[in-house]
Amino acid sequence: MSKEITQELKSLTINEKSKCVEKSNGKCVIKKEAYYRKKGIAKIIIEGTVHRVGEDAFAGCPDLVSVELSEGLKKIGPGAFANTGLTSVTIPGSVTAIETSAFSHCTGLSSVVISEGVADIFNDVFLGCNSLSSIVIPGSVKRIGARAFGGCTALASVVISEGVESIDDNAFSGCKGLTSVVIPDSVKKIGGCAFNGCTGLPSIVIPDSVTEIGENAFSDCAFTSDIVWKGCLLFSASRTGSVKIPDGVKKINGGAFSGCKDLTSVVIPNGVTEIGMDAFAGCCSLTSVAIPKGVTMIGESAFNGCRGLTSVVIPDSVTEIGKTAFAGCYGLTSVVIPDSVTEIGMGAFSSCTGLTSVGISGKVKKIPFSAFDGCRSLTSVTIPKGVTMIGESAFRRCRGLTSVVIPDSVTEIGESAFEGCSGLASVEIPDSVKKIRRNAFKGCPCEAAVKARRSS
Repeated sequence: MSKEITQELKSLTINEKSKCVEKSNGKCVIKKEAYYRKKGIAKIIIEGTVHRVGEDAFAGCPDLVSVELSEGLKKIGPGAFANTGLTSVTIPGSVTAIETSAFSHCTGLSSVVISEGVADIFNDVFLGCNSLSSIVIPGSVKRIGARAFGGCTALASVVISEGVESIDDNAFSGCKGLTSVVIPDSVKKIGGCAFNGCTGLPSIVIPDSVTEIGENAFSDCAFTSDIVWKGCLLFSASRTGSVKIPDGVKKINGGAFSGCKDLTSVVIPNGVTEIGMDAFAGCCSLTSVAIPKGVTMIGESAFNGCRGLTSVVIPDSVTEIGKTAFAGCYGLTSVVIPDSVTEIGMGAFSSCTGLTSVGISGKVKKIPFSAFDGCRSLTSVTIPKGVTMIGESAFRRCRGLTSVVIPDSVTEIGESAFEGCSGLASVEIPDSVKKIRRNAFKGCPCEAAVKARRSS
């Protein structure tokens, strides 16, 4: 074995002649896992004859505190320096791509210089580098990947230079020390949860160039004023008591009020057409919400965990109720799903333990997975004609359920659909039903009769 590999090294210089380098398509590449978790290496110098640092080449080297990357290097591979003791790094301008997790979880990394010329910062590149205090991203970079700086809790200042076009999902999520960020007017996209959990960020300016902002992009920030972008309420600075959303808002974006534990009531103005994902999630003191006619979409988890909500009127303009939209609304006692609704998402009303009655739209074709799972106070349900499938676990653990009407449009009852409905003594299953999946009525008093029907 090479002396270069076996010797307890303090400093290591790598070039085209090094044993850890191989040729790939005529290019010099440091081998995958060449020094993976190798102890005793304090410093690495990579000369310009090396084209690429391979995947996990130096990952987990506990003693590595310094690396010099020479001009000429083109790519830093996935996980190349992840989980090392690096304290600073300068990325030369010859590098075109810093690949996934290249420096992730380098918890001592406090200084990073990204030179002009670097074109792409992949996903998770500096994820969990919680000593990093500031970063300037040059204009040559077109994309800041998902979670690229996620969890960099000491990051206080971010300058994104003119030229950057996309800030991807969760790019700076959890950067709770962030107090300043400049977004240039070259940026077109800000991804979902991009700045989620930046609890120290007091303000932000969104340039006119931005054409797309994802759900929860600014949830749990510390903005002192409402952030409204192109008719979309991204963040509300009013987060306690009774709140009236300003006129002119067309959409309540994902996370606009999420986690507002002291919000008690909200008035949504006419003109709003969409309530986004997690818009009011975790607003546990919310008792009243008026959803105006004109809203067509109630997004995923929009009111999830609003356990104080006792009633809600869904207007007949709504066509879709998203996954887990009202899940965990323990105080909700009744709900009517109007005939305008054509789709109910998975788990939409799951664990609404106080729900005693529900009216289901006649235009819904499928009762989805876990739609009413755990609604233990629900005593009766009429499934409208037109429904063709009762999905997996749709009414599981509805132990108060004593009556269910299944129309002759239903052809399939999914696995565990009524499992644990301990009060369901009998059920009339029409001849239209061709498939009753495993455990559909497990634990129900009517289980034996259903099995007998299936075997007949």
